[in-house]
Amino acid sequence: MKSLVWVNVINIEGNGNDTKATVKFKKFGEKNLLLRFAKLNKV
Repeated sequence: MKSLVWVNVINIEGNGNDTKATVKFKKFGEKNLLLRFAKLNKV
């Protein structure tokens, strides 16, 4: 199952498997995501 959620990327830091992104969700506010686990696609 896939869902489409729009986020704004605030910051990206680190590199490789330790790359983290701070993103802002419309309903949930700012969250920190470890990109190796996040299923994000650039649109």
